[in-house]
Order: sequence, then C-alpha cells, then structure tokens
Amino acid sequence: MAISTWTDYKGYSGSVSDWSKIGHVDYATNRYCYWYYHRDNKVPEYFRLKNTKNIAKDLYKCDSLIVGLDYYALMGVCYGMIPPALLNKYGRGLRNGRVYRFEISLVDSLVMWKDLN
Repeated sequence: MAISTWTDYKGYSGSVSDWSKIGHVDYATNRYCYWYYHRDNKVPEYFRLKNTKNIAKDLYKCDSLIVGLDYYALMGVCYGMIPPALLNKYGRGLRNGRVYRFEISLVDSLVMWKDLN
C-alpha cells in the first residue's frame, strides 16, 4: 500500500535525510533537502510519479541519470517507480534518514538500476 505523506508512515524515524555526503544527482526524491546541502549545484528535478514524463524524456536523451533516494522513496509519490528488491534492501536505511544514490539507464526499454553506494 502506498503512503501519501511522511506523517502517514508509521515506520519513519522522524530524522531528516542527510544529503551532505551524496554527490551530484539529476533527480532526487527530496530535491530541496539535496539543495540545502549542495547550494552550489543546480536543484535537481523531482524523482516522483508526477514527473515520469520528464524522467523518461531525459532517459531517452542521455545514456543514464543519477537518482538520489531518501524516505520519500517509500511513499506514494514514488509508488511503482523503484524496484521492490531495492526497497527491500535499503528500506530500513531509508526509514532511518539514509540517502542512497543510483544510476538508471534504459536497456531494451527496461529501466536498469546500478547501485552507486
């Protein structure tokens, strides 16, 4: 079941995601939190359902995109966008404020995820 907001998510620890050690990303589940720690960089685009057309367009234009995920990856705003195996592997860390970085690319019309952590 998708979660609509962080306050609806009982498993969320309440800590703010620490994006300070995360390198450049093209898309982020929490773009303004990323920008808070990296003010010299451009604010990345949202990696959320409402932005799938832009994500797809950029994936077709580029070889790959770098995506940063925080606890928003567990919520309804990203429902179905992230492989369940990744959510299972990183879910506890996401709930506890960790941020993870991945490279996504298209291979035969499938989105492939490469772990950059």
